[in-house]
Amino acid sequence: MWCVRCYHQVRQLTPREVSSAPVVHFLDPPDRPRSSRWQKGATTFGPVGRLVLTAFVLALAPWGGLAGFSTASSPLTLWWLLGWAVFASVVLRSVWRREAPIDGSPGALDRARARMEARHPTIGRSFRIPPIVVLGAIGV
Repeated sequence: MWCVRCYHQVRQLTPREVSSAPVVHFLDPPDRPRSSRWQKGATTFGPVGRLVLTAFVLALAPWGGLAGFSTASSPLTLWWLLGWAVFASVVLRSVWRREAPIDGSPGALDRARARMEARHPTIGRSFRIPPIVVLGAIGV
């Protein structure tokens, strides 16, 4: 036998026995802890507290400056708008962050899925609506 590239004579090798067990390259990913934006966590509020804080932050908005930048009475309005935008983004991000629920009980979405599977076994297991479709429908 000859190599097709360099035309050097090729030696035939005999296969050897495997000396060790096969190595596992990929481990199963660890289970993600359940987190929720709606359930009360150790450092976050429940849904009522989150909605109240969101309404409070929106109430502090410079609504007069948002009517139009050309009608702003002073440059301080623009500074107030910039400061409020930074403040609102920091506060709302911490208010709406995901966190593990305190009691460890299943969330409302998990309970609704369990009810759907119990009432309609064939539809409940096979029919899953992706969250992006739901958000798109709400957005439209």
